[in-house]
Amino acid sequence: MKKERIIDSMSRESYVKYSFPSGFTLVHYPKKGRFLKAAYLSVGFGSTDLQGNFMGKPFSIPEGTAHFLEHKLFEGEEDLFEKMSRLGASVNAFTSHDLTCYYFNTPIHFQASLDLLLQIPIKPGYTRPGVIKERNIIAHEIKMYQDDVDYHTYHKGLSYLYPKHPVGRDIAGSLESLERIDKDVLDFAVKSYYVPSNMLLFIIGDFSENEIQNTIETLPRFYLDKKPSAQSFYPEEENDLSHQRLISHQDISTASFSYLIKLPASESRMAGFNKSINYTIILDFLFGEGSAFYTHHYEKGDFLDFSADYSYGPGYGVISLSGEGRSPFILEEAIASCLDKPKIANEEKILRVKRRLMGRYLMGFNSLSGIAGNFTFLHHRGVDLFNYLPLMEKTLVSSDGHLFKGASCFSLTMKESL
Repeated sequence: MKKERIIDSMSRESYVKYSFPSGFTLVHYPKKGRFLKAAYLSVGFGSTDLQGNFMGKPFSIPEGTAHFLEHKLFEGEEDLFEKMSRLGASVNAFTSHDLTCYYFNTPIHFQASLDLLLQIPIKPGYTRPGVIKERNIIAHEIKMYQDDVDYHTYHKGLSYLYPKHPVGRDIAGSLESLERIDKDVLDFAVKSYYVPSNMLLFIIGDFSENEIQNTIETLPRFYLDKKPSAQSFYPEEENDLSHQRLISHQDISTASFSYLIKLPASESRMAGFNKSINYTIILDFLFGEGSAFYTHHYEKGDFLDFSADYSYGPGYGVISLSGEGRSPFILEEAIASCLDKPKIANEEKILRVKRRLMGRYLMGFNSLSGIAGNFTFLHHRGVDLFNYLPLMEKTLVSSDGHLFKGASCFSLTMKESL
């Protein structure tokens, strides 16, 4: 086992990283004087991991498998959720495009709750009848998502831009794909993805050295043995400069819109991270609350809510400019004009944006869940939490003509008479 202490000079925070020969990683992030302690057990297996190779053989699994497995491992017949709750822990889980995470925080009985959390991939409690029953539960969840106007608007645009890549699919899958998820599929996912080299245990709070040592010494054997891991593949997407308007009609008082731009995938995980910092700065400069665009259209009453975001992962990169408003077509035209000739040459304003974003990031170190969430997200993308601030500080904003070049769409949900 290798032990490293990592210190960040900018935030004055630190953590200790334990790397095991099996590939398993345990991180202890000390937060002295905190009442709560938390643990996050994450797996590099998300909704986009649908095709790949395992032990020399290609495989394909149904859409929604990662999310389905999260439900069954955390809320299976063993009902670890209930057991941990009885110990005083607040428990939850989530599945994203890139990972699955099971976590809890608690003021008492931390080790007992952690022992239960660590059992999740070791003793899957689901049964064939239980899996069949779960299909109905998740089908209801999918229908609830589809009834959410903002989600429907965004996802319609995303699925249009990504007809091949699974990022264009619903994280929970579809009603059709649910019928193809059975116990054998879940068993395969556990065997191929829930392996030590693909997992991270992140613990944060006020721990003594003895508590940390006890956690290490009592780790189940599962996390110490090397196991083969799946290698995911992602289909390549074509890209062009076309723009499409997608309109849905619902009986709603305010239109919901998402202007999405499909960008080239990054060549590496670090390149993707660097690009995300660049776009974070640029999007805040062009469309953030202090921008000329935001101020002008908010004061005119064109939108009630507006946000700009860049998301990326293996095989994809997408900008989303989303919100709700009474003048969606005016906003579509204004966004297109702003993207066509972005004016971002003002170095003083860029510097102010960077300082504001860095300050916001530093504030996040006051939150246990914020630290844990950011660390987990970045770890599974091969990036260290403490890389963010130095990289943002030294980033020279790129403003070349290809910044926003890619297929785009304007997805809109509104009343038919609007």
